[in-house]
Amino acid sequence: MEISLERWRVDHNSGYISLDDMVGVAVKDISSSANRRAKRLRVLVGVAVAALASLALAVPTAASAAEPATGPVGCGYGSGGPYADTLCWIDMASYNDATARSTAGQPFSITLPGGYTTTFTAHTSGTNPVRASGFPTWGGAAIGNSIYLGTPGQPALYQDAVFGPYGVSTITLDDITVTDSSGSAVQGWQFVGADAESTFGNESITFTSDSGVKVLATYESTPGQNGCQRNIVQVDPNTITCTGDLTSSGYGTALVSSTQPSSFTQTMTVGYSADAREGVAFAFQSSKVQADSTVVNRAAAGDTFGVSVTSPESTVVGRASTGDGSSASTGQLTVLPRVTDGTAYTLALTGNNLPAYTPTWTCDVNGVADPALSATGVTSLSVSPAAGDLVVCTVSLDVAAVVAPTTPPTATPTPTTTAVAVPVTAAPPTAKAAKPALASTGLDASAIALGAAVLLALGAGAFAIRRRVAAPK
Repeated sequence: MEISLERWRVDHNSGYISLDDMVGVAVKDISSSANRRAKRLRVLVGVAVAALASLALAVPTAASAAEPATGPVGCGYGSGGPYADTLCWIDMASYNDATARSTAGQPFSITLPGGYTTTFTAHTSGTNPVRASGFPTWGGAAIGNSIYLGTPGQPALYQDAVFGPYGVSTITLDDITVTDSSGSAVQGWQFVGADAESTFGNESITFTSDSGVKVLATYESTPGQNGCQRNIVQVDPNTITCTGDLTSSGYGTALVSSTQPSSFTQTMTVGYSADAREGVAFAFQSSKVQADSTVVNRAAAGDTFGVSVTSPESTVVGRASTGDGSSASTGQLTVLPRVTDGTAYTLALTGNNLPAYTPTWTCDVNGVADPALSATGVTSLSVSPAAGDLVVCTVSLDVAAVVAPTTPPTATPTPTTTAVAVPVTAAPPTAKAAKPALASTGLDASAIALGAAVLLALGAGAFAIRRRVAAPK
């Protein structure tokens, strides 16, 4: 016959005993009674030692005493998975379950990338204690094993097992606010909740937000895996539940998001099974903006250029200068998208000799060129990244083309219809011209006078001749 005994494992972080990583100890039926008694004795001694160690370690140490979060803590990014580059997971390392279960709750101040600060108060209730944990919370969880690898800190809030039916832990973050580096309130940011462990068939997570909640993404390393993503129900605009199953191998996960909630709750429910537990995590979904400049040609050797990114609150998020070089980049700057008001970030170009250049802007959104963000001849550009977007804009600087001066054409006067009064003088009556003698001859006056004299002389001679002829003999 074979008898299986389970080895107890003590969680040194929480001081609670669990049955995780069970190991069977088998005692085989041995014909020799002496050997049988020896085996039984070794097993009993081993169990006794394990039990004593468990009892000793089950007493919480001074390090686990309730202390409020002191000083700002941050958030961090992991690699791989949906929106990995823009999900900043809140480090809950300062979480204290006793303080969070008090009437006042546990206040937090979190410094976010980009100069932002968020504040909130954590309130916890329910049967199962909760503690901060890194990713992954256990070997079968998708987060930390398959996605969001290398996330810093302890972003998960993880249940400790309590033996009994249906354990529940409810964690609410209340009075959530976000301000920028100047202290101005930021509007329209995105908040995210996630299943940070693996949801079995008798387990569930309920996400609740006072500003509405929606599914952001689901993940499965292979289709049809178990987990929270398998059975998602939108109960109402403010509530989503997800329930796991045990129909296949491996586990996936689900992420939900909410726009600028003042209160966000995740409730973890586990069924009656040894070491059943759940885990959740919180994140801000940011965007990233990058401004680059490239000098194609310089008009003068000393020309320098700068690029900057400014928030809607007029806070400079980042800047860079070419100096004597040919390029500059702000790098990827973390910004919070403005989902509700659509306010834009301003990308600006500066320089000591800008009139000599023609700036040309081109932008990629998530690696794809966006023609709507192209511009030429301007020194600034406005962009409104959506949650999770990576917007990279480059301004290229080339010497402006020199246009030879030309003489403008002389304008031709436009004819007008204005009447101008002109005085009119009456012409004198025309005299009837006398018929000129010999007008057709074309002779001048002297010739005419000579001819007349000749005619007179001839006439006189002819008269004298007639008188002699006519006189009597």
